[in-house]
This record gives sequence, structure tokens and C-alpha cells, in this order.
Amino acid sequence: MNLNLVLENHFGNEATVIFATEFVDDIGVEITTPTIFPSADLASDGLKSFPLITPDNLRDGFYTLRVSIAAKSGDSEASHLLEEYFEVDDGKLFAVDSETYFGQSQANMEVIR
Repeated sequence: MNLNLVLENHFGNEATVIFATEFVDDIGVEITTPTIFPSADLASDGLKSFPLITPDNLRDGFYTLRVSIAAKSGDSEASHLLEEYFEVDDGKLFAVDSETYFGQSQANMEVIR
């Protein structure tokens, strides 16, 4: 599935942003190695879109795409962790809301490793 991460600058001045992504299953097992994207400049009043691709050939189950974002403008800094939830059913990937993810996945179950 092709996704677009859209970042909006709320600083009021030009900013620099860097982010990393990782894809994990519903018990936290890493599916993809974390990817750190090169820093990018954001215009003071602009949006910037970054293409993201989910892994292919996932087995049926629930997954989380985590995006860690850090931005700086002058002396101001901000960070954010974004999580998007997905389900693979019969080989097809679907975005799901957090209620579905936490209600139907193993995310809230105690896991003994």
C-alpha cells in the first residue's frame, strides 16, 4: 500500500524536519528495519508530502506503522509520534481505526516471550 505522510509547519517560520518510520506487528515484533529519512525543509506556511510504502506479502494479522518526527525552527523544537493501524485479511491490507486495532488485535494481551 502506498501512503503519503503530509507534514504541516506550525512554527510560523521556515523549519527543518526529520523523521523515521518502522512497521511492527501487534505484539511489537519489528517487520521492517527502522528507516530514517533525510532532513527536509518546510516552508513557513506550507505542507510537504513524503511517500511511504508498506511491506509486501504480510501474513494475516494487525500491524502498526510508527512515524517519529522531530522539527526545529530557530530556537523552537517539536517532536511527535504518529501511529497508524492496519489489518491484513486474506492477503489484503486495510487501514483500521484504533478501536478496531486494540479491540481485535493482540496489542492489549499479555505476551510472554
